Amino acid sequence: MSDPRPAPLVPPEVDLRDFPFMPVDVRRLLTSETWVLGTAEEKAAAMTLWLESWHQVPAGSLPNSGPMLAELSRARGRWPRVKSRVLAGFVECSDGRLYHRVVAKEAMDAWARKVEHQDKQAQAKARKDKERADRQELFDQLRRVGKHPSWNTPTSELRQLVTHLSREPSGPVTGQSRHRQGQGQGQGQGQGQGQGQGQGQGQEKLSRGDGKQAQDAREPSPGAVVSRGLIAIGIESNPQHPGLLALLDAGVKAEQIVATGRELLDKQQGRPPKFAYVLATVRGRIEDAQPINSGAPPPSDYGESDVPTELGSAAA
Repeated sequence: MSDPRPAPLVPPEVDLRDFPFMPVDVRRLLTSETWVLGTAEEKAAAMTLWLESWHQVPAGSLPNSGPMLAELSRARGRWPRVKSRVLAGFVECSDGRLYHRVVAKEAMDAWARKVEHQDKQAQAKARKDKERADRQELFDQLRRVGKHPSWNTPTSELRQLVTHLSREPSGPVTGQSRHRQGQGQGQGQGQGQGQGQGQGQGQEKLSRGDGKQAQDAREPSPGAVVSRGLIAIGIESNPQHPGLLALLDAGVKAEQIVATGRELLDKQQGRPPKFAYVLATVRGRIEDAQPINSGAPPPSDYGESDVPTELGSAAA
């Protein structure tokens, strides 16, 4: 028997405990049913739970336990009196936790920014590591021919020095230079005998290799297919995103990811979802084998609906 509860609104790895600030849509909050009709105690408890859910894992969720909610909301003994209004906007999901629809959406947006920032940091570190390795190799080549530039010589100048010396007869001693020297010594002896045969074979191999490279260049990678498909419908994408590559490696088709992006775009009435949210939705559906929005449609505000019936006994 399938679980009637919806899949979690936020993937389990979404951790925002290092995010000290939570976005608040001021006008939406002040005009919500919870804020307009709630008592001071109800509003205080509701706001406390929203803020607490931001630093829970997954972000935007709370444990579905009456005693825990009473403590987390600071309502304690007043919890039975305020819980109906306070839990409006929360829904119980298939992992047994309560998710607030508005906070969950903000959490996914924040998580997308966090992943993007981590990607940029990783790329910057990779560039620095490569530059260090390149500089070490350039210094080694120059030292082999007796050149000792200063440690703070720009990388571009080091490359120019190596290029200049490699054009001179006494340039850096590398495997290529030794090969050229031996080739020059023996070229006159056997050039006439084997040139035609060797050259023809070499050109044939080169032609086949170039043809394969050209064919590979014409076939975009699965990541590129996903990126093009999402960008075409207005969703920003990164073909090298680690989460995307992991899904593709797990056997998810590029067309499935693009179709999920189109579905989320339609559900958000044309507002493009974050790329990380698209990936999280695909991953969640694979793990749970059910649509992420199989429950009731979300309300349009922080707390415009009563507590869902499935919360009555668990949160009491």
